[in-house]
Amino acid sequence: RQEKNMINNGPKILDHFDKIRFPTDKKSTDEFEDNLNEKRLNNFLLENTLQISKLSTPNLFDCTSKVIKNLNLNSSLDINFFVYASEEIQAECFAFSQRKCFIRFSSGLVNLLEEDEFCFVIGHELGHFLLGHHNFSHQQSHKNFDSLILSRAKEISVDRIGLIASQELNSCLSAMVKCISGLDSKHLKINISEFLTQLKNINLATQSDSMNSSHPPMLVRCRALLWFSMLSNYQNINEINTTD
Repeated sequence: RQEKNMINNGPKILDHFDKIRFPTDKKSTDEFEDNLNEKRLNNFLLENTLQISKLSTPNLFDCTSKVIKNLNLNSSLDINFFVYASEEIQAECFAFSQRKCFIRFSSGLVNLLEEDEFCFVIGHELGHFLLGHHNFSHQQSHKNFDSLILSRAKEISVDRIGLIASQELNSCLSAMVKCISGLDSKHLKINISEFLTQLKNINLATQSDSMNSSHPPMLVRCRALLWFSMLSNYQNINEINTTD
């Protein structure tokens, strides 16, 4: 049974999320489709990874179901989730059309996070698809300053979708701290205020190696997400006011 507030048309669902796009995350005007590579990737993932399912991975399946429900998505989008064996903390989203995407998580990431934290990562990766970031994948073959700025803006945008997907701000922030530290709950007591004080000790007069990174520093992402969470109605994408 579909929820009444769900949008039935796939492309319209994608447009629905534009209201929370970070200002410098420029929307692509392309409608990139590559059916051949979509089929190839589908085969590769089925051959080499484990697909998240209700029978094989019930807890992870519940997380993906929760995210899809919180984002008011429905069956008009074909979303596929996979886990692969790796100690790296990694998640990736692949899409070759507006209707189907593939998201894969490393086992190292899955084992590191609690379920509510994992929901944030699912939403984050799904956000890349919902905001059409895959349409840029064939355009930039090299990194330049403008492409790095665009790439970082994308991450701020999809962190917002991750928060809406999770509905738990503390879980989103703790997921970020775990990903940057690699420490699980056994060794970590999350203190976001203390974590953010690291920003004060950065020497802005000295260029950091992270200047060439495609992702903003995790400290910046944490602060940006805190600001976004100050919207009283951030939990419901339908109620968010773009001016706010």
